[in-house]
Amino acid sequence: MINTTFLITLISAYLIGGIPTGYLLGWWHAGIDVTQHGSGNIGATNVARILGKRRYFLFIFMIDALKAVGVLCFAKFILLSDQTALVALACAVLLGNGFSPFLGLRGGKGVATSAGVLAFFMPAGVVAWYGLWWAALLSIFRRVDVASMGCVIGGASVAAWWYRVPAPLPMLAWVIAGWVIVRHHRNIGWILRGE
Repeated sequence: MINTTFLITLISAYLIGGIPTGYLLGWWHAGIDVTQHGSGNIGATNVARILGKRRYFLFIFMIDALKAVGVLCFAKFILLSDQTALVALACAVLLGNGFSPFLGLRGGKGVATSAGVLAFFMPAGVVAWYGLWWAALLSIFRRVDVASMGCVIGGASVAAWWYRVPAPLPMLAWVIAGWVIVRHHRNIGWILRGE
């Protein structure tokens, strides 16, 4: 039988993940619906491009990442210690971000939220590798989408092979990699067409 406390926490994690940071910032700052501009995505890259302020990229990225970290820290400290349960909560936060109940099940691509999940679970060395690899790919390709997809694939490989962290974590890293790539399916089409 599912524990009631866990179920409530799971639903809360989904709802918190679904808070559309980029959409709210666009509405508050410029009175616009960011889903009707640019790529239509509510993530940091599109919103910062629409608003013309690079600092908004970091703001949205950090808030979305901290939502994940906050949910998981609260759950671990107050309610849960089981790693499998925490992984389930991480997936709930990601689902909330990708399919926000506040935007008719539309949402972001999950990069910032994934970063928060990885920062919570992974050793500092793995997290540093993700960051360095993302920065290196961005400097080479000059595309945030390419850097993000390459980062999660490379990072998952490192998590699984080099650091040999507990078994559920490399699996989580690969799930996140798959999630980010699937959420970028439109971007992949643009990349293949040279757009």
